[in-house]
Amino acid sequence: MKNNLFKDYNGPILPKVNKFINDGKPLWKTLFFELKIPSGIKYFIKNYKALIKTIYPDGLSHFLLHNSWFLDLRILKIKKIMPNFVIIGAAKSGTTSLYSYLQNNKKIFLSYIKEPALFLDHSIEIPDFETRLNTNFVTNNEKKYGYSNEKLLRLMLINYKGQELFGEASTFYTNAPFRGTEVPNNIRKINPNMKFIYIIRNPFERIISEYNYVNYNGSLKDFLDYHPLPIYKSLYYYQLSNYLKFFSRNQFKIILFEEFKQNPKKSLEKIYHFLECESLTDYPSNFEIHNKTKNNKTNTKFDRNTYRKIMPLIEEDTKKMMELLGKSAKFWNLTQERWCH
Repeated sequence: MKNNLFKDYNGPILPKVNKFINDGKPLWKTLFFELKIPSGIKYFIKNYKALIKTIYPDGLSHFLLHNSWFLDLRILKIKKIMPNFVIIGAAKSGTTSLYSYLQNNKKIFLSYIKEPALFLDHSIEIPDFETRLNTNFVTNNEKKYGYSNEKLLRLMLINYKGQELFGEASTFYTNAPFRGTEVPNNIRKINPNMKFIYIIRNPFERIISEYNYVNYNGSLKDFLDYHPLPIYKSLYYYQLSNYLKFFSRNQFKIILFEEFKQNPKKSLEKIYHFLECESLTDYPSNFEIHNKTKNNKTNTKFDRNTYRKIMPLIEEDTKKMMELLGKSAKFWNLTQERWCH
């Protein structure tokens, strides 16, 4: 009876199982209620390994992450496991490299998804959001209607081994005023003691790096005329001020990209101290650069009109940020001669 049933399951029933699962229905409901397979729980228990292997050839972890019954068993624990530090940006300023380097410290766990956008109100609206996840873990319903925070946390916690420090690195958090203005308050409600890492670089250089990274089909002027968000991403003090309304200054570690690039070990030591974490005894001999922009457009510069248009914003914001850091306003070369044709 059992052998015949299992044979039947591997045959005509299997496509039905996959259909129900792809529609977002968990396996146990599919087996017992939708398909009404006899033998119930005893059948499932005795054959669960073969069932999982048949439906989920990628293995047990794929199965566990795909089914809500597993979440039901861990929901109370998961709700207590939330990030306690966040790399908030800036985009194209070394966040992926920093994310990678911090993973070398066994005391620190970084989200399996680098940029889960957990604290955004509408994370599903982020362009190409699904491609940032392992789509094998995402059902059709979730692609259509969005992900619950619980599901997103499960995806973030893949490979988690109980580390006390748990971080993520969503650069969307410094995209105000166009996206993420709700993030500081959302974080405060969950963890008022959150720590933040903000790595920033020459604002003009950051804009050009983003322009080259997205491989925009047009001039730099067209790119900025299309949407001013890249400019606002480079207004670091403005972005930070949105957080300082809810958090104290000592909850932020601001890293200058130029110093990070020149001496990554020293910057990491500062971050470990900030996170109250033991430093590494062994550092890699070479720090590999991750997510490096390919300069598809050589010698990219601003036209003079565009430069003059955005320079007052950049200059004023940079002055405030450097005052906050105790640095000279001339730390970054913002001159027209450097950045214009």
